Amino acid sequence: MIRLARRGMPDLLAFRKAKNGDMRIVFVEVKADGGRVSPAQSMMMNELEGYGAQCLVAYSLEDVEGSI
Repeated sequence: MIRLARRGMPDLLAFRKAKNGDMRIVFVEVKADGGRVSPAQSMMMNELEGYGAQCLVAYSLEDVEGSI
């Protein structure tokens, strides 16, 4: 198996413009119903948020639409 990202890296990366005009980085971890975030994923999301990124766990498209 070839790993292209560090263990725990969220599934999706998006960019959005904030109300003040700045670009925001949003990481999305996609989960099936009942899916849980692993310890490695939780640590990675905390690290990314420390750099100013927004991270969210999405179980549906509505979760993403309601969060960004």
